Formats: sequence, C-alpha cells, structure tokens
Amino acid sequence: MSAKPVVSLTDSLKSLIAFSSHAAGEYTGLTFLNPKYLQDQGPESFLTRIFPNKSTKSFISASAANKHQHTHDNSPLRAFEKIGEGQCGTIWSLTGLDLVLKVMKEDKTMQLWNDAEMHKRAEEAFQQVTIRLRQGIELPRYGQFINPSHDMFWKRNMKLFPTAIPETYALLSSRINPLPLPVRESIVDALAPKHVKANKQEFLAREENQHCLIRVYLGRREDRSPSRQFRLRNFDLTISEMEHLRLDTERYSTILARALAILHWKAGLDANDVEYVLGSSPMIMTAPTANDMRQLNPESHALIT
Repeated sequence: MSAKPVVSLTDSLKSLIAFSSHAAGEYTGLTFLNPKYLQDQGPESFLTRIFPNKSTKSFISASAANKHQHTHDNSPLRAFEKIGEGQCGTIWSLTGLDLVLKVMKEDKTMQLWNDAEMHKRAEEAFQQVTIRLRQGIELPRYGQFINPSHDMFWKRNMKLFPTAIPETYALLSSRINPLPLPVRESIVDALAPKHVKANKQEFLAREENQHCLIRVYLGRREDRSPSRQFRLRNFDLTISEMEHLRLDTERYSTILARALAILHWKAGLDANDVEYVLGSSPMIMTAPTANDMRQLNPESHALIT
C-alpha cells in the first residue's frame, strides 16, 4: 500500500490547525465560572482545577457567556473585532458568533487558498477517525472561502468592520475562544513577574491580553526570565510550569501525539510547527457523527467528557 504524500503546512495555517483540550465532536459538560470562585482559591489551585487532568470538563466565564448571548440575540450589536494576524491574513472575530474571518493581505491570494485546502484536508481526516482517537482534540471547523464576487457576504458584513476594507478574499472558520478573565487573572498571579503583578488590572485591560490562548510547550523546560516580555496573547506554558501547576503532562503528550498522528497519517500533512493551545469551550459543541454513534452506546463516556 502506497503512503499518502506528506504536505507541509504554511505558516499562516498554523493558527488554524490548533488544538484545544476541550473535546470536539463530543458533548461536553460546561461549568460556568463565578468570579467568587477565584477568590476562594489560590491561583495555582484554581489553574490546577480549571485545566483538565483526568477529565475534560470545560469551563466558560458566566459574564462572557452572558455578553455573547446578548450580542447573539441582538444582531445590531454584532461587529468584527481584530484579534491578530498571520503571514497571509488579518484575523477578525465576529462578536455574538463563534466565528473568525481571515482577510487576505495584499497579493496573498494563493497562500490563503492553500490555507483553506489544508484546513479542509485536516478537518476531513479528523472526521474519518473514531471518536475515541480524536477525543480531547478540537479542530476549528471550516466555514467558507470568500472571494470578491461574493456580493451578498460583503454587502451584509462590510458595515460590521470598524473601518472600511476592500472586498477581497477571506477564509471563514470557527473560533478557538480565549480563556475567561478569572483564568487570565490566575495566570498573572501564579506566573507573572512582580512588575506585571503590581499593575495587574491595567495589564489585564489591554486588548492584546484579552485574547488569551495558552500554547503548550511539552519540550521546553526553563525558568521564565523576569526581563522576558510577558503577555497573555499566545501565552507560552512550559512543561516546568505545567508541573508546578500539577497538570498531567503525560496525558497532554498523549493527546498531542494522537493529533499529530491523525494529521500525518490520515491527512498527509507533516504538521510542522502546529500549535497545541488551551482555550475556552465554544458555546455549542459539534455533535458526534453517525459513524461515531454506531461505535458508542447511550452510556458511553466519550459522549460526556
């Protein structure tokens, strides 16, 4: 049997092919965070409980959920908010919906198209494996490739951007949601240098620190230097810090290994520099496929973890 060709991911796709510790394609129990919960816990104990060890229970900020629901129910409040950028596009989130739009940078049409193709290959590969194999892994769902001739899309959405943008090429997908404020506060209290802790509220109020995803580095063991820039957007969590928080690093490595195996052997992608990230659960989880249901039963643990 011949092997599938292995294709390298483009730099800008790395932000799309990212993984969350919260199960995709599965029903997940959601616990809403009350700010008082943090006050009753130390930051290390709080983070130990929040991030999954033996179970994959997901957490959502109650205040964030209320804001999301209010915006969802009131379409005039929806707007695109810039949350980052990659090699070939600027990333915008749509408030009230779990969606992101990557808008092409100048002369990057084919790079963005390649992103879309690779994203679709990865998504189909994950859909074709068993629910147990992909358990604990969440891949952003592919939405739509937009081009300048999609008049209806641009007419409906152009007014949602804070400033005018050209009708161009864009890639729509689901979002890996940022971590809620109680988690961000605990990261600062547990891991930030003293000068950041001294100005915690100002630090947390900065826009770039509100879009917080944690990148897990299981191969990096080092102390965080006080002089090193500290930020919550794309926060690097090393294995030594995971051990300090008493997280189950063996479990994380097992999940990551399964994700990389699916990308390599099923999708034919080399997964070069793919990022494993921790984020909040989306408001609506993807249901199991019909094939998943045939492999499970009404009491299956995979339906609820």
